[in-house]
Amino acid sequence: MFNFSDDPGNYSPIGRDKDGTTKSQTIQFADNLTWIKERHTMKFGVDVRHVRYQDLESFGGADDFGAFTFDQGILTGNAFANLLLGLPTKTYVAQSGPDVQAHTIQTGVYAQDELRINDRLTVSFGLRWQALPAFVSDLSNLTAFDIRNGGIIIPAGNTPRPGFLATINSCNPADPNNSADPCGTQSPADQALGCTPGLGAPANMPCAPAEYANQVGLGPGLRQFYKRSFQPRLGFAYRPFANNRTVLRGGFGIFTMTNLGQLSFNTTNIDVSVVRTTANSFTNGQPAYQFPSARTADNPATIAGTGDFYQNTLTDYRDPQSAQWNLTVEREIIPSLTLRESYVGMSSYRMSQTVDLDQLEPSSISPNPNSKPYPNWGRILSTTNSGHVNYNGLQSELNLRRAAASPSRPATSGQRASETWAAMHPRRLIRKSSMARRWRTVSIWPPIAATWPPRAATAFSFPRFTSFHLARTADSSRT
Repeated sequence: MFNFSDDPGNYSPIGRDKDGTTKSQTIQFADNLTWIKERHTMKFGVDVRHVRYQDLESFGGADDFGAFTFDQGILTGNAFANLLLGLPTKTYVAQSGPDVQAHTIQTGVYAQDELRINDRLTVSFGLRWQALPAFVSDLSNLTAFDIRNGGIIIPAGNTPRPGFLATINSCNPADPNNSADPCGTQSPADQALGCTPGLGAPANMPCAPAEYANQVGLGPGLRQFYKRSFQPRLGFAYRPFANNRTVLRGGFGIFTMTNLGQLSFNTTNIDVSVVRTTANSFTNGQPAYQFPSARTADNPATIAGTGDFYQNTLTDYRDPQSAQWNLTVEREIIPSLTLRESYVGMSSYRMSQTVDLDQLEPSSISPNPNSKPYPNWGRILSTTNSGHVNYNGLQSELNLRRAAASPSRPATSGQRASETWAAMHPRRLIRKSSMARRWRTVSIWPPIAATWPPRAATAFSFPRFTSFHLARTADSSRT
């Protein structure tokens, strides 16, 4: 791809990026059983999904074909003339790996019991368990960063490219005579790490070992399998008085937010790809390189320590979870008017957040005297579980139902006024109010879909309908 970045008015880019196939497939088996016995309504279920996807591996800039930038401010003074002379200002080449193909099997089982203790009190309790293993690559082209020693972890069948190993000051000691991957001499520190530095790299820079997953107790997905993904659900509905005009509802549940292919895609083709950006230099009118050379030759002394890990997933990463709870009081003031007061809370934790593991520790001294944690790397962007968010809301809702005025309106009309006060983290008070009026042909209002913040939930059954509101439940069958 040829770009004329500083002369777009006269020349458009020539060429295009590579293309490929993107597709996904989910094969699902699900079964649910409901058993009613006396005062108990018991529910059991299983959900098994085989998830597979294929995606295009692209680093941008036409990847293996290269992206060449020509500027008009140097040499001939014309960007296209510089192209004809084969004198790019900058070259970007990404020797990318194969396209991504990965799969996993996700399993969920649950059990729940709704117990009608008497005519005024119903309680529900349930438990869901999920198995969410990491995606496995059909081509074994995944990579994980090892925070213990600054090296990489790869599945069996993966062979890192020499050009990548050079950027993290490492080589393949099994083939020391390979001219494309020359090895240097081990220092005592390198021997302790179990790796060999590249030839010509800075002597004070540590090397980065490459270990196979089975050597460090990991599977081919390069992530620990978390077996304790238990998600309890509790709830109740209670009429404190003998009549049906007042009801108190509450619920609590923990929900797992499943990550699909993004974490897998981020870690593909890290060690089997080589990405180089080279700026051309001109001394006395002579370029550092010119076509047919696409860039300057690699210099181990300057390449070592420039490795870019984009993007890692920690080997102990766990899927995020959210704890949600609510308490609702509903009161029929008169037969056609109801008032609803709800407190809704949520705490989401272990949420995905991207951080650079190779950042300098902050210092009040300039320039910063601290060294990078991993000097044999340039940047290590990693997905961690350090994100969290809290939500607390008070919702007030007044519903008025009126009989239809004519046969053309056979059901009911309704008015609703609602008020929501919500505090989120970082603490900020949010106020939302609305007034709605609509004709209804059914007695369900409002719809379940476009409501945020989340409506208060009854927690003792599957989603159910009442004559004046639609309630979502904290149900064990929900993922």
